[in-house]
Order: sequence, then structure tokens, then C-alpha cells
Amino acid sequence: MKAAYVFLWTLTGTQEQFDELIPDLINWLKKLEEDDHLLACGSWKDSSGGLTLINADDLETARKLHQGNPLNPIGNVVEYEWDVYYANLSTSADFKLI
Repeated sequence: MKAAYVFLWTLTGTQEQFDELIPDLINWLKKLEEDDHLLACGSWKDSSGGLTLINADDLETARKLHQGNPLNPIGNVVEYEWDVYYANLSTSADFKLI
């Protein structure tokens, strides 16, 4: 059974390093989405880090997928297995926050 895995990333490098890696990050995220592994992603408003929510069969698979994140060399990552109780993960990205 697939589960949701949260990867919280915090920038330890420079903003310039981050900006240079954005095209690679977008390509990596597109690949995750094409393979039905990307549930959600985004950065904090101050660009100090972000979150990637990955759909995978197990934690080891999710870790392998996240190893492809081009931002990993300029940041720290904390991972969590998320027990989703009150969400429909098939909802489109056009949902409204309440």
C-alpha cells in the first residue's frame, strides 16, 4: 500500500546556489509528477526551505526518490512518514485553503 512521505528541506547554502539549481529542481519535480510520485511541493515564503510530499510504496523507495533532489547538497532534510486521516490525495491542485 502506498503512503505519503514528507521531506522538509532547509537551506544551508546561499540564495545564489539555490537560484542556480531551480531549473534542475523543476525538472526533478516534473519527473516525480510524471511517475505519479509527487503529491505536493512548495517553498517557504522566505525561501529558507520547503516541503516535498512523495507518494511511494515504502520509506526506502521514498528516500531513493528524494535522493534525486538537486537541492540536497545545499540543505538539510528531515523525513516523516505521514498518516493521512483527513485528506483526499486525489483532489486537484485547485483546492481552496479554509
